[in-house]
Amino acid sequence: MLNRAGRWLKAAEAELNSGNYDNTMYLAQMAAETAAKAILTALSIDYPKEHDISGIFHTLEKRNDLPKWFRDNVPKISYAIKILAEIRGLAAYGYERGLSLQDFEKKAPETVNEARMVFENAERLYKEIFKS
Repeated sequence: MLNRAGRWLKAAEAELNSGNYDNTMYLAQMAAETAAKAILTALSIDYPKEHDISGIFHTLEKRNDLPKWFRDNVPKISYAIKILAEIRGLAAYGYERGLSLQDFEKKAPETVNEARMVFENAERLYKEIFKS
């Protein structure tokens, strides 16, 4: 799952560089969601089959069996998951509301940065847990 999240993130970065800002935001959300779900899966935590898993992810903040650096980052990660899930719908269906690529231009780089932050935290935790 983490490998797939990395592929989503690379695709988001490529779309950003190509000026496809709606695709950028959609792919960034997928990267963050998949990275977060990879951690939950690795910890044997069931999660709702929905895009916004920030609520269940937020519970990791209280787990003393996880590194402090990760627990300290859980609120920031959970917030990113929530915001990116909210953006996903607009990115996918904004054309139905008359939105153009330029309407997403300002927000697209930020979504990639948020997704990268979620991915990097998930990757670091995964490596620590499984010593890979």
